[in-house]
Amino acid sequence: MGLTVPAALIPEADFPVPLLQSVTAIKHLLARGVKPSNLILTGDSAGANLVVQVLLHAIHPLAGLPTVEGLKFAGAYLMSPWLSILPRENKCYQENAMWDIISPAKISDFGTAVLSGIKDHNHLPYIDTYVAPSDWYDDMGAVVKRVLITAGRRECFRDDIIKFGKRLETVNGMDVKLVVDKNGVHDDPFFDFTVGEKQPGELTGVVVSWCLDVFV
Repeated sequence: MGLTVPAALIPEADFPVPLLQSVTAIKHLLARGVKPSNLILTGDSAGANLVVQVLLHAIHPLAGLPTVEGLKFAGAYLMSPWLSILPRENKCYQENAMWDIISPAKISDFGTAVLSGIKDHNHLPYIDTYVAPSDWYDDMGAVVKRVLITAGRRECFRDDIIKFGKRLETVNGMDVKLVVDKNGVHDDPFFDFTVGEKQPGELTGVVVSWCLDVFV
């Protein structure tokens, strides 16, 4: 069974409102007997960033929000996660601008809008890996058992995603799988279902197999 959390978007709601909504949804499930060991948190793009926020809130509780301390989720799947809120140092933004479905200019526009809503500079590490302290993710293995991160070789976020994946691979107590689709763009697995592909792509099969393995 899947459950979608329709988190509020900018400009209607800024951080940490979507995080609060996600935490509230998780606590609703827990209150009804769902075990965290039976939950896979998933998200794509900004939604994947939100999954990371939930995991970070579990290890670095944000004041004023309900806590999710003491939980360990079965898994987390991050599809094409938006991790560095602004285009910064990675050359793939220029390399893949002509291939990807989202341009560096749009990423910059969206990122500027997100950052304009941040009222407390101390909140930035929750949403932007670029400014996160070096030890910010060290305890993530205490709150999630397995993590799958996927990216497309032709997407602008590629290098940010690979860097993040390799960082998580150093975390103790957590199995991390990083997969880069050789011909993929941003959120590529979705196109298997939205453009009428007769045969799902290789990455879609990887995602399905990983989800099944989490519960074996």
